[in-house]
Amino acid sequence: MGKHLLNLRARSKGKLEDDKPIGGHGRLTETKIKKLQKYHDLTIRQNTLKKPNPNDRGVDVAIYTMKKNIIAILNHSVKGQDPAKQHRLSCWRNFMV
Repeated sequence: MGKHLLNLRARSKGKLEDDKPIGGHGRLTETKIKKLQKYHDLTIRQNTLKKPNPNDRGVDVAIYTMKKNIIAILNHSVKGQDPAKQHRLSCWRNFMV
């Protein structure tokens, strides 16, 4: 994921909606990309199934939880108009260790 974000930042020479570039102060920096990588890695590791032959229900729960955590990471890392929406998924607190 980090490689793709770095490539996106390098390829996008234009400006975003607010006439600012995608990289730079307060934007998609290398530090933020590494932080996103770290939290995605935690999400994958926490939702990996330990059983050799999991049933369909266990797989569905693991995928749902992983999806919910990734959405929480994205909502928390993007500045928005509504802070309640940004912090509405409680699973983000699990990562703030």
